Amino acid sequence: MLSYLILSAATFSFSGGSDQDLLKALRTELKLSCAAMLLDEPVKHKPTALNWEEPKDLLDGVRQRLKVEAEDKVGAAWSRGNWPLRMYDLHWQHPEVKGFDNLPDASLLLDAGLVTVETSGSSVLTMGTVSRLELKKGLTCHWYFADAVIAASAEKAPENEFLATVAKAVGAKFREDDHFYFIDFDPEAFRRRALRTLELPLSRFETTADRAFKVEVMKVITAEDLTEIYRSREGSKMVALPQSPRIMAAARARMDALQDNIKEIIAREADFDKPIGAEVRATGKVLTTISLKGDGKFMGF
Repeated sequence: MLSYLILSAATFSFSGGSDQDLLKALRTELKLSCAAMLLDEPVKHKPTALNWEEPKDLLDGVRQRLKVEAEDKVGAAWSRGNWPLRMYDLHWQHPEVKGFDNLPDASLLLDAGLVTVETSGSSVLTMGTVSRLELKKGLTCHWYFADAVIAASAEKAPENEFLATVAKAVGAKFREDDHFYFIDFDPEAFRRRALRTLELPLSRFETTADRAFKVEVMKVITAEDLTEIYRSREGSKMVALPQSPRIMAAARARMDALQDNIKEIIAREADFDKPIGAEVRATGKVLTTISLKGDGKFMGF
């Protein structure tokens, strides 16, 4: 005789609202002590109902229906899969991008190492507020996440669990030692979200050829180079690129999109026998670099 394990289905009923409201509803549904979401720009979700048996069912349903993605397997950390434009590219100019400048900072209670906070409605939590908490240990946060704006929902969550969840939501690594908590740069998480960001509409100062070259560079740049470049806001590094057909085609397309007078200089002065490279900056800017004949100089465009 066959026996079957029958799982009882649950229904996640969300009445609609902001990402902050959604996060609170998800934490309550999944019975978590804390949850966090990296906010991109203000949105208004429609009411949604999702049936689920395993947490993965709910996480998949939220991703497909509401376009937010779980960054872990339990549904504590969330994002849209890309970097907010205000974080990724300091040169990005897009008139439709809205921010959170005028939204109030949520009140956060820290009592005996336990965190309680709720950003439902329109309030947010900034990393500046998190960094100023009087924790049991010191907190060191990588500069890249200083401008991150998050939604947070926690009820008496241990402070290290709360910080680890926030770090996962903002695309960082969390670690701790006997004296400090650390929210560190994670090059592979950065790469993954950067590639998703580069799927968004072009900025007003960017061409299709610019974007295609940036994508190819982000695919092949090493984790070590990314970590070095993003060590400071002023970080920049010339990186060698594999001379693959895709890289070469993207570089050539970028050259072809330049003004005629610049193309003439390149045609006259460039040493095409030497590898094409890139200058990658922590501001989000990526230049194509090409060696010039003679004295080891190069030009970037």
